[in-house]
This record gives sequence, structure tokens and C-alpha cells, in this order.
Amino acid sequence: MIESATDRAFTDTKRRTISGELAAGSMISENDVSTRLGISRTPVREAFAMLQTNGWMRLYPKRGALILDVPPEEVDNILGVRLLIEGDAASAIADTPERLEVVVSRLRSHVANQDMARGDDDLDAFLDEDSSFHRAIIEGGGNAILVTFFDTIRDRHHRMMARSVWHRPGYSERVVAEHGALVDALERSDTDTFRALLSEHFSGIHGRDATAFSGTATTFGP
Repeated sequence: MIESATDRAFTDTKRRTISGELAAGSMISENDVSTRLGISRTPVREAFAMLQTNGWMRLYPKRGALILDVPPEEVDNILGVRLLIEGDAASAIADTPERLEVVVSRLRSHVANQDMARGDDDLDAFLDEDSSFHRAIIEGGGNAILVTFFDTIRDRHHRMMARSVWHRPGYSERVVAEHGALVDALERSDTDTFRALLSEHFSGIHGRDATAFSGTATTFGP
């Protein structure tokens, strides 16, 4: 299928927003994108309207478009739900030895690939491996509905992570190290430690007090 000019403008602008190339609070014009992609301004205008509807930007007639940040309450909500479903998935994985071995192997591969992307300074690959790591945990829990939910917030996950590691020395190394510690805890079937580490991971990387969501034995069943 041939991608339309509107789709090209939408995809390119969204990708640059997710990666942090277009920083929250910056302004972008239709002319900027049309020149960049070699297309007319009409499909760019249509793409901007779609991006505004999806909450990525706010349009100002004759001035351009303001790139919006992820609202703090949305960050809180996403991290809260992820803490519940990933922690619960870890319990389901740990209760099934044959599943545990497969998931741990997949997770270690994602950690290795993410560390390679970090070394190559490849932010896109780093973000892809980050979301794939967390998706593998949820998928391992065996609840397809929760996997589908995670897929719906994948772009926001990328953007939150990009914002957290963009131009912050040491944060990408920290992400990889903490992912490794999560795999170690899961391999031991130590789900209490896994949940605690996951809470600290979210809180430390995203600057949110994720422990507020952890409760004690709260689950969101697989």
C-alpha cells in the first residue's frame, strides 16, 4: 500500500515527537514539515489536525503548532496501571516453570539488545527494545487483553522513556541495569522483589513516586 502524503506527515511528525527531536513546548509550522518531506502544505494541515485530535499538539492559526508534553496525570495513570499488570504478569510467569524459562530467555535478549543500542547511541532502537522488554513480561502473563492494552499506549511509553533519558547522562545505563535486575528477580521467582524493583524503576526513571501505586498485594488478574 502506498503511503499518502498526509500519512507521511503524520507518521514523521509523530515519530519526531516521540523521540524528543521535537521537544515539548516547541513550535512547528506546516511549512517546516512540507519542506522537510517535499509535499504540499494541505496534507500537512490534515496531519496536524489528526495529531491535535490525538493529543500530540495544539494548533494556533497562522502561528503553527505547539508540541504538547505528556500530562503529569497521564504519566501517573500509565505507570500505575503498568505497575499492576506487569507485577501480576510476573506472578503468573513464576507459577509456570516452563513459561518462566522461555520468558527469562526473551527478556535477557531484549536487555542485551537494548544495551547494544545504548552503546550505538541509537535512541529509536533503545526505545523499541524498552517497550519490547515490558511487553514480553505482560505477554508472558498470558492475558491477551492486557497485551492489547499495552500496545495502545506503546507510543506514549516511547515518548515517556525518551523524555526520561534524553540528554540525561547515565540514565540509559541505569535503565539497562535495572532491567537486568528485574530479570534476575523473575528468574528466582521472587515476585515480591520484582514488584519492588519495578516500582523503583518507574519512580527513578520517570521521576514519579510509583510506590504510591504499588499497594501491598494488589493484583490486576491475568
